[in-house]
Formats: sequence, structure tokens, C-alpha cells
Amino acid sequence: MRENLSHPYYFGCLLLFLSSLGLHVAMGIWIQQYNQTIKRVEYINDKRFHNSGCKSNYILVHYQTPRLILCLWEKLQNENQSICCE
Repeated sequence: MRENLSHPYYFGCLLLFLSSLGLHVAMGIWIQQYNQTIKRVEYINDKRFHNSGCKSNYILVHYQTPRLILCLWEKLQNENQSICCE
């Protein structure tokens, strides 16, 4: 998936999608549709998932403005690191 998102068009679509629906709703819809296929979502706990803001080098961050998400994405592309922009 990371390779697909490196294209500016796909990343722009993702930002628009997440900002219009909200992260939780978007994930809920995706999980529901995915579970209707042959495979099912497997839930795994990982300490790198952070649900209250942004922590550098975490897999997932919440409650970020579009500007902060774009900044984080640019740092990932340019520096190959996920460093928060706050």
C-alpha cells in the first residue's frame, strides 16, 4: 500500500477521503467491506499505535489537521522517517 500512496494523486485522494469521513468511520467502513470477502480483519495490538495526537515513529496517529498530516507525509517521503510536525 505504501507504494501506491507515494503517487501524489492517490495520496491526495486518501487525504480527501479521510478528512471528509473521519478516520474512525472510514476504518469502520473499510473493515466491514473487507470482512465480507474471503479474508477477515485480524486484530493485533501494537505499542506503536497511538490514539491521542502524534508521536514520532508510530504507525498511526490521530486528531491531526490536514496541514499536519501533509507535513508528516512530506517528512516520510523526504527523510524516510515519520517525524511529527507539532
